[in-house]
Amino acid sequence: MSIKKKPRGGRPSKFPPEFRRDAVAMVIHESRPIADMARAIGVIAGTLGNWVDQERIESGEREGLTLDERSALAELRTENAAVALLQAGERGPSAIIIRTDFPGTRLMAGIGHDGQQYYAIARQPMHLDRVARYLDRPRYRAGRPLLPWLAWLLHPQGGGPGLVVALAAIGAASLALGGVAAGVLAADLGASARVVSRVATLFSGAPGAIASLAITSPDALATALALTALALARRGRSRLALMPAVLAVLAKEALLVVFVGYAFTHLKRRSAIALAAVPALAVAGWWWWVRTALPGDPPMPLQTLQCAPVPHMTTILLSCL
Repeated sequence: MSIKKKPRGGRPSKFPPEFRRDAVAMVIHESRPIADMARAIGVIAGTLGNWVDQERIESGEREGLTLDERSALAELRTENAAVALLQAGERGPSAIIIRTDFPGTRLMAGIGHDGQQYYAIARQPMHLDRVARYLDRPRYRAGRPLLPWLAWLLHPQGGGPGLVVALAAIGAASLALGGVAAGVLAADLGASARVVSRVATLFSGAPGAIASLAITSPDALATALALTALALARRGRSRLALMPAVLAVLAKEALLVVFVGYAFTHLKRRSAIALAAVPALAVAGWWWWVRTALPGDPPMPLQTLQCAPVPHMTTILLSCL
C-alpha cells in the first residue's frame, strides 16, 4: 500500500479521508512506526498518532469516544448553551417545546424567565393560536411581538439552536443601536465628546441591558428603538422617527410612555404629537387583534400586581380584558 506524500509549505489545514485512512492502515497493519510514517508523508507525528488512536477507538481496540459520540456530545453542548440563553425552567410554560427541540438538555429549576416564551412565539409567529398553550399569559406575551418576529425573519426554519442564535443576535444588535442612539441624543443636548462616548458605552454595558440580553427579553430592543426615534425627532427627521417609534411599542408597549412624555413637552409641534399618536394607534390595533384571536389571560397573583410598575400593571390589566 502506498500513499502520496503531502506537499510541504506549512501545516495542511485539511486531509482527505482517503489519505488519513491509508496512513492509519500502514501504521496499524504494516507496523510502521508513527514517527517514520509521519515524516514520510509530511504529517506531524502527533497528528498521525491521533488518527491512529481514533481508529483503534472506532474498532473497539481501546476505550474512548467514537466520532459519532464526539459529534453527539458537541451537539448536546450546543443545545445546553442555547437553553441557557433562553433561561427555560423545568416547570416553565414553554418547557414542553424546549424539551422537544432540545432533547436531553437539563432545564433550570423553577419556571424560568421570559426568553423561553419569546422563543416559543418565534417558532410559529403566524400561528399564535397554536402557541398560546405554551405561554403563561398568551395575550400579554403576544402583545410584544417584535422580538419573535425579527428572530423568525432571521431563522424561519423553526426551532433549534439557530433560532436561539437569532434571538441573541438581535439582543446584541439592540445594545449597539441603543449605544449609538444614546450618544447622538447626548451630543444633541450639548454634551462633550468625552461624555457622549461615556453615555454610549453606559447604555451598552448597563446591568439592565446586559440582563435583557442574558434572559432574552425585549427590553433592550424596545429602549434602543425608542432612543433612535427620539434622536431622529430631535434632528428634524420626524417622519422617519415614526418607524422606530412604532417598532418600539410593538417590542414593549410600555415605551409608549416615552413618546407621550415627549409630546407633552412639545405640544406646539404636530410632529411631536404624531410621534405619540401613531405608535399608540399601532399598538392599540395590535392589542385589539390579539384580544380577539387569543384566549383571555389567567388572573395575576396579588403579590405580582403589588410589585409591578405602573406601565407593567396597565398592560397586565389590558391583557385580561
